[in-house]
Amino acid sequence: MAEALSITLYYAGRSLNSARALKQLERIGLEHGLDPDAVEYVDVFDQPQRALDDRVMLTPALRIAFGDETSWLFGDLSDTRALLDVLKRASPDPA
Repeated sequence: MAEALSITLYYAGRSLNSARALKQLERIGLEHGLDPDAVEYVDVFDQPQRALDDRVMLTPALRIAFGDETSWLFGDLSDTRALLDVLKRASPDPA
C-alpha cells in the first residue's frame, strides 16, 4: 500500500494502549498490504535513549515519514480512519 520512507511505532512495553496499537497496526497492515518489514517497533522501556533522541514523550506514538512530510498519530490507533488517511497520502499516485 504505502511507500512510506519510514514507519515507526513507539510503544511502552506491555501496557494496554501499546498492546492495542500493536494489534491495530498489524491488522491494518495485513488488510491494506503494508509490508510488515517496513515497520520499525521501538519499545521505549528497552530503548529509552532512542525515544529521547526522537523526542517521543508519549506512547503509543506512530511516526510515518514520506517525502518532506512526517505525520504523527498518538494513542491506541483505534481511529483507523486517521491512519488510513496518512497511508493514502504516502501512497504513490496510480500511473
